[in-house]
Amino acid sequence: MKYAIKRLLGFVGKYKYPAFLTIFCMIGEVIFEVLIPRYMALLIDNGIELGDTGYVYRMGGVMILLTVGAMLLGMLGVIFGARSSTGFAMNLQNAVFGAVEDFSFRNTDKFTTPSLITRMTNDITNVQQSFQMTIRLAMRSPAQLILATFMAIRISGRLSLVLLCALPVLAGCLVLIGTKAHPRFIAMLHRYDDMNASTQENLIGIRVVKAFVRGDYETRKFKKSAADGVYFRDTLTEEVLRLSAAVQPEISRDTMESVAKGMTVAQLREFRAAFEKKRAENLAPAPQLYTAKKNSSAVSNGQFTI
Repeated sequence: MKYAIKRLLGFVGKYKYPAFLTIFCMIGEVIFEVLIPRYMALLIDNGIELGDTGYVYRMGGVMILLTVGAMLLGMLGVIFGARSSTGFAMNLQNAVFGAVEDFSFRNTDKFTTPSLITRMTNDITNVQQSFQMTIRLAMRSPAQLILATFMAIRISGRLSLVLLCALPVLAGCLVLIGTKAHPRFIAMLHRYDDMNASTQENLIGIRVVKAFVRGDYETRKFKKSAADGVYFRDTLTEEVLRLSAAVQPEISRDTMESVAKGMTVAQLREFRAAFEKKRAENLAPAPQLYTAKKNSSAVSNGQFTI
């Protein structure tokens, strides 16, 4: 993993200077944003409460300058980040294309054409976005956390304890999102490969498709591969609605359907699992024979009454 990251960073090349400028702009923006609440507190404590109009004007001017500075640094960070990430993606794509050109016959048989198309287009775009988020958010967020925590402790130590309680919750949510998102990301890549394969077949066999009047079929085939995600969600929603009607008949279908529209696929999965568990509990077979024996009682003539 460390070797892969180090090798990827080697493709930044001459665009490392815009990357460093992006980091500098992000940290500067955070500093300005953290200072604004501090000056707001000074304005209220020493200006408004004491009735010092001149102090209010001075602090207000400083806050305006900080806001404008944060806005300019944010804009420059976006510009430098886009320039460095685009150059990084260009160098990486050139390197991948050169590696594909040097493939042996064994590699050609191992990697399919749709997979290579996905690697050189969608995957490189994802790496580009990840690099841009790294030099922007991955630098901005820790700096904001450290500076904001420092200012919170300086203003009120007891109030800053809220941050200590919130950090484990946020960390747990991030870990949960990461573990749930990775399998879905892999499934998305396979669907991209299927769509690329369908497009490649149409481009290569376009004469055969036109000669045998198979255009409508190929269109339906492509739409089917593109709508796999939508079909999966619709099927999952229908299962949730069906199970909801079985375990919660007092809730109307229209109400449950409106609720399901606002759910994510992960939430629909959780609802389906909960409903299936509840249905299994409600429909559990009763041990009739055991109950009959337990409830039977002996009479004086030695017979049992069920």
